[in-house]
Amino acid sequence: MFGAPPESFGLVNIPQSRWITGPLFLKALEHVKKNTKSSKEDPIFLLKDNNESHCTLDSNLYATEIGITLITFPPPCSHRLLPLDVGVMGPFKGKLRLAQHNWMTANPGK
Repeated sequence: MFGAPPESFGLVNIPQSRWITGPLFLKALEHVKKNTKSSKEDPIFLLKDNNESHCTLDSNLYATEIGITLITFPPPCSHRLLPLDVGVMGPFKGKLRLAQHNWMTANPGK
């Protein structure tokens, strides 16, 4: 986080693992609350996958309390439904694949 913009938020679970845990996700929800000012009168939606660390009772109760509606994607299709995967990364990967193919075709042996 050195040199990160003010109010940036990083979660680190090392050395235990590199994966997020339920308590860390709860901290992420607290950060979302702080920066969105969500409330029961002015709720927001949070799209997430079905990772077990995102589906703890504590985080669900806290989200309900602070006006965040958690929407999960079914496990076998989250990679097809997550907005960045579908709207940004998918098209980017397609264009990158085409550019790499064109370069390899135009530059054999390099």
